[in-house]
Amino acid sequence: MAELRSLKPLVAGSNPAGTAKIKIMELIKTIPYAEVQFKFVSDHYDLHLKGTCIYENELCKFETDYPDWNEEKDDWEEAVTRIYKLTWREKMKCLWTQWSFEKCVGYHWSFTGKKRGQSFHYRKPQWLYKIILNIYYKKTK
Repeated sequence: MAELRSLKPLVAGSNPAGTAKIKIMELIKTIPYAEVQFKFVSDHYDLHLKGTCIYENELCKFETDYPDWNEEKDDWEEAVTRIYKLTWREKMKCLWTQWSFEKCVGYHWSFTGKKRGQSFHYRKPQWLYKIILNIYYKKTK
């Protein structure tokens, strides 16, 4: 994996020299958006922009750029998605993120192959899940 040096540290105080190493993820393939087998979505705006997916029976990370408007066709360009390889540690982090989101917020951004129920709703007891939801979002900011 290639590594680059940055001018600013990723975590404040992590490197006294003022530089930090950034890992570049290994691109596996770029495929059409419609062909992606999504597992968990962490960023969504009209379409799934970031998260995890299953590619060739492996957990991978995906990123989709928002498509451009095509003036000639008077329609959106076809969205393409980049699939990245994850290390074992990155896979564990992604699975932990998905699990904690599901327990604290809900399953509405998880794709498990099961029948999808209604979108977001509070579970019972509602007061408890409101507290857990607020704790989750304070922790992730």
